[in-house]
Amino acid sequence: AVVKESLEMVQFLKDLLRKVKEEVQQRGFTDQAEEIHFFREVQPQIVSRLIFYNEVYQIESKATLLSTEAAKKFLKDKETQWFKESETLEATDFFSYIALGRTNRDVEYFTRNYDY
Repeated sequence: AVVKESLEMVQFLKDLLRKVKEEVQQRGFTDQAEEIHFFREVQPQIVSRLIFYNEVYQIESKATLLSTEAAKKFLKDKETQWFKESETLEATDFFSYIALGRTNRDVEYFTRNYDY
């Protein structure tokens, strides 16, 4: 059930992301504040869930094919990988910027720099 549900969510979120991207390409943004809101708040919500459900799908579909011991090792290796990725991410200026709730560089981080 988890494999099927996570795969359905991956497909749903891919479709949603595609639709949102098409809408942005067709409609654009009315102003810089709308663009910042989209790239800072809206898009990350979709993408983060897509990453999560894709990871769940990959893990569950692979783990079910492994023996108990192999599955434990696989999951332990995945956990180690996540910790390393997390440490790398947390060391970036961008992570600190977001974690601290700063907004002074939003134009730099969340706009494509075009005229409205």
